[in-house]
Parts: sequence; structure tokens; C-alpha cells
Amino acid sequence: MKAYYAKISQTIRDAWSLPDVLRNKGYKMILAIHVLKDGTVQSLWVEEKSGNNSFDDTAVRAINKVMTLPPLPKGWKEESIDFGFYFPHK
Repeated sequence: MKAYYAKISQTIRDAWSLPDVLRNKGYKMILAIHVLKDGTVQSLWVEEKSGNNSFDDTAVRAINKVMTLPPLPKGWKEESIDFGFYFPHK
């Protein structure tokens, strides 16, 4: 599962477009997603806001760009899983 998380995390980071005006301001947020076994992102929600709506919106848009992720690993028994992502990325 660790390798799967790394893969989808990178996919989301690659889709994230942060304008220069929002860089290096110290904004941090946590966004969570509910992923179905086939890789469909069924829902997303903000666990912790950054205090800047524009920054938060960029992270939500990144998830919306990749609403279908690779299917969960074959050994995964459950029908879905929740993941949290910390923004900004390092």
C-alpha cells in the first residue's frame, strides 16, 4: 500500500498548480479523498484549511483533475479506502 500511496500522491502533486503569488507563504492544508477499488475518487474533503481560500482551491482542483486513479492494489480486500494528503509538497 505504501508504493500505491506514493504513486497516487505523485499523480496528485503533478496535477497541482500553485501560482507563484501563493508560494513560500507558509500555507499548509490537509485534503482527504475516498477512493473506490477501481481507482475512482468518490469524494474529497478538506480536513484542515490553510487560512487562504485560494491556496485551498488549488489543492481541490488538483484532485478534481485526477478523479480516476490507478485501481487499488490487487491484495486490497476492502471496497474503498480514505487517503489524506498534506499540501504543500516538499
